[in-house]
Amino acid sequence: MIGFFPEIYEDELLYSLLCRYYQRTGYTKYIFAVDDLFMRRTVHPVIEWVNEYSPDAMDHITKRTDFETVVRNHTMFPAYTRFLPKERRNAALHSLLVCDGNYYNLVVNQKVKHKRFLRYCPICAAEDRERYGETYWHREHQIVHLDICPKHRCRLVDSTVPIRSKTTPGLFPAETEVPFGEEPVLCINERLVDFGRYVLEIFREPVDMESDVPIGSFLQSMLDETYVSGSGAKVYSTRLYEDYSDFFREICEPMNFESFRKIYNNYSLDHYQIYQLAYFQGLTAKELARRPITLVNTAMEELYRDIGEVYGIDYKTVYQIGETVISKYRNLGKVSRKSGPKQRAWAELDEKYLPRVREIVNRIYFSDGNPGRVYVTRVEREIGAPAKQFQKLPKCTKYIRDHMETTNEYRARRVAWAVWLFQKEGRYLSRNTLNHFLNFRKNDLMACSPYIKDSKVRDVVMALLAE
Repeated sequence: MIGFFPEIYEDELLYSLLCRYYQRTGYTKYIFAVDDLFMRRTVHPVIEWVNEYSPDAMDHITKRTDFETVVRNHTMFPAYTRFLPKERRNAALHSLLVCDGNYYNLVVNQKVKHKRFLRYCPICAAEDRERYGETYWHREHQIVHLDICPKHRCRLVDSTVPIRSKTTPGLFPAETEVPFGEEPVLCINERLVDFGRYVLEIFREPVDMESDVPIGSFLQSMLDETYVSGSGAKVYSTRLYEDYSDFFREICEPMNFESFRKIYNNYSLDHYQIYQLAYFQGLTAKELARRPITLVNTAMEELYRDIGEVYGIDYKTVYQIGETVISKYRNLGKVSRKSGPKQRAWAELDEKYLPRVREIVNRIYFSDGNPGRVYVTRVEREIGAPAKQFQKLPKCTKYIRDHMETTNEYRARRVAWAVWLFQKEGRYLSRNTLNHFLNFRKNDLMACSPYIKDSKVRDVVMALLAE
């Protein structure tokens, strides 16, 4: 029986609300919280979406609002469903509302090559703690490929909580995962910050459930006349791609030509790439988020309507046939080409990045505060360099990998830091208080103890384990 339930904060993930409930209520075992919150004991709490909740939990979640509002405002629904076809978009919303899990087959996942973790902004966390007395997991910090907090212009930081299903289930509140007093790393690229603000504006717009206009067709309909023939049937894609690439090189690595064409031809729904094209075309967030139910009339649409009237075929069928034929015609005789930046002097770039890599790695690894974990993608993001570049920078990559650790090695460093902190502040230290402070599970301390390098700390830990 749930006797207390916290109120949800602005832009808070539903998962984060459950984490705060679990932290505050003081369950002696995680499984007891599962019994109260979910319909089944075997459930794996889904971070970005929803689970099947117990009637008692659902009553508390929807105490001040309806569940659809919770789904729209406290899950990643706006990030993944905005550009889906109308039927699929509505089916995904229905699946989320009934919590049947089928939304996994309906939403479009972003292309991410590295493991994802819950992220946070150090400045947002400090502001949360000052305002609410605790911090929480923000939705906006989890938008794929948005690696900065546009509000504070600083790089987002990965926590140790992975966003994936194939991990040990748990409820990990931000208050215990996000360290105090972490120094933010500011982004000095003004255009990247501005693009981040643009992505955030779109994310905050309500998802339109009525428009049936494919996003590629909409983007094409909004192209400047210099990129489209007089009839609107032909897009000068080479010229368009070259201008897009020149525009975006100062912000991030442009997408390749094939991905670029797929969006305009309605073969791709990659949200981050769609944001890039809309930003390049100068569309406002409202224009992109609130597309018309049908496209404005063009010369081709008038032709489709005339054909439909002459042959007694509905407009939608004629439109689909016409667009398919035009798309096939555009691709005839075209040879796939490689695109992207010209060949760099990789050795010079390796030497250029190396001092910055050393600075970032040393700051993470030798931090006086809660130790951070070193991995390649984190350094890539802090430098602002694309992953493909780092694959060709052997000195930088080697320095990072020399400081990478296994899970137990990283935990051992955190244990050493925590023990010294407890002793310095004169706090009571026991196995349970140490596990709780580090958010360790039952056997984590025992598993990492052989990797503790400081003999004095190891002796303390062994004594705690022997209790």
